[in-house]
Amino acid sequence: MKTEWQFIFETKNFIFEKNLKFKGHVSKSEDTKIEYNGQIDPDENKFIPAAMQTGILYITLPLRFNEAKELAYYIASNISQKITFEFGEFKIHGGLIACENIPETQEEEIEVGDTPYNAEAIFEKDVEPSIFEASAFEKISSLPLDIDLVAQHNMATKATNPIDKFMGYFKILESQFPPASRRQTLREAFIGNNIINDIFINTFHFKNNEDPLQKFDDFISSIVRTRHRCSHLKKYSNFGYLPDDPKIKTEVGPFLQPLEILTHETIKYFAKTV
Repeated sequence: MKTEWQFIFETKNFIFEKNLKFKGHVSKSEDTKIEYNGQIDPDENKFIPAAMQTGILYITLPLRFNEAKELAYYIASNISQKITFEFGEFKIHGGLIACENIPETQEEEIEVGDTPYNAEAIFEKDVEPSIFEASAFEKISSLPLDIDLVAQHNMATKATNPIDKFMGYFKILESQFPPASRRQTLREAFIGNNIINDIFINTFHFKNNEDPLQKFDDFISSIVRTRHRCSHLKKYSNFGYLPDDPKIKTEVGPFLQPLEILTHETIKYFAKTV
């Protein structure tokens, strides 16, 4: 018995030009990999006014309803996080999740009868759209991205508060390049790490008269200092940031886009080395 799961989705900041089919696999245990078929079917007319586009994400698994349920939700969440990470917000919409039982034998056809569908209710706790590139999705979906880090990056990207956004990105660097000992500072850990150094130099462009290594050193020193001020508040010593502090715009704001790019490339780097 196969099951085809149907998840309603909505997008922001990008659209699918056409139907997209793909295949993947997920590990059910250390020794067992389950292959699945996926399909993204955009609606001709969106039914959520605020969305850029709506449609249905189909996931077909070679498992029965109770066996497939957890994996189907996991795969849908994975796909959502990966697309959001690379292209723009792709949200599984709250509402009914439909599942069609697809019999493969005569006995299963009798078992299914006239009621092949199961349904479950789930509940959710003006930019020019870009065009979704299927080839790019195939490339990113094949990378063994750390979904925890991808989710962290997506959360930081969605944050509207500059300090939350800054700290959200910074935590990714903190996670991937921690100090080697208690005596080593975070700044020393970053500056002494060849991986983050190479990612920085290969990601950003420098003028002819600029020394990339010095720019890296300056950048790391600045973001570590800013992280300290974002993490602590000593109001009467004029240290840290209150909610309406105008210095947030000038001292935190300039680092948000570079950190978004640097952490994005960091996550992809570690996926390629797995």
